Amino acid sequence: MLVFSIIIHMIIFGRHWDAISFMRPFETWQVTFGMPISIIVFGILISWGFFKLYAGIPGAGIRKGLNYGLIIFLIFMPFVEFWNYFQLKIPFILTLAGILHYLLSFMVGGIVIAAIYGENKK
Repeated sequence: MLVFSIIIHMIIFGRHWDAISFMRPFETWQVTFGMPISIIVFGILISWGFFKLYAGIPGAGIRKGLNYGLIIFLIFMPFVEFWNYFQLKIPFILTLAGILHYLLSFMVGGIVIAAIYGENKK
């Protein structure tokens, strides 16, 4: 999920790939070490959520992963991108790019999680 997210992020944000620098300089320890650690923990929590909610997620196979990604996106989005937009005063175009980034990342991530979980379940 992390690999796909980084690729999607760089494609969507283009020259603004370092949008995090609106919050703090990229070279700080919070970004250099904190962001990768938080992304790994976030990925583990997303995967754990899929495992715990598996029976209640609509669909089957890859479709189940896609639905899970969309559900997580809908829960996650109002609390991240719009919060950042209103609290940090970042340009609205970066908010739109962030929404697209998370939509694609969660959909692809959900599909990957479903594929891995489905293979391990067999």
